[in-house]
Amino acid sequence: SPRKESSAASDVYKRQVLEALLVTLLFAAVMGLWNWYQADYVATITSRQAAFHQKQVGNAAAAYVKNNYAALLTSTAGGPVTVSLDTIRNAGNLPAAVPLLNPYGQAYTLAVRRATQGGQAILEALLVSGGGADVSETDLRRTAAMLEGGGFVLTRQPAIAQGSMGSWQVPVASFGLSLPGGNLSLIHI
Repeated sequence: SPRKESSAASDVYKRQVLEALLVTLLFAAVMGLWNWYQADYVATITSRQAAFHQKQVGNAAAAYVKNNYAALLTSTAGGPVTVSLDTIRNAGNLPAAVPLLNPYGQAYTLAVRRATQGGQAILEALLVSGGGADVSETDLRRTAAMLEGGGFVLTRQPAIAQGSMGSWQVPVASFGLSLPGGNLSLIHI
């Protein structure tokens, strides 16, 4: 009968439309997952580059503090001091090939404070990034975890610099700093 044939054709048509819809939904889900994976991959590469840059700058800052320990100890008698990356470079501690900005477009500042340990005056240094792009908490944490002693200052906790996995924590004001958050940091004690 013609009615059975049109009903059968209608059922086939409905199945084909449903199959096409399911294939389209599956394709959209796979593309969404692929886009997320690619974005995460690029963010991981950027974090690795930022950690590598921070390690180079951190080593230069540590060398600067070591080479200028007596002068810094004297200059911090009145409170914390900051040292620019240009000063560290001009002192011969940071090669010209190392850019002044990290992959997030942030520059570094070294903050040095005097502390007392066992009745003896010592120096503590905090290297922090600033300016440039806003760095997400995920990327800050990822970058810090890739670096020994690495840390960050979160936008939601701008008064505290903290190490990856809670390895250290210091108030930034004790280094004479006020930060908006979204900063990478590295401590030298």
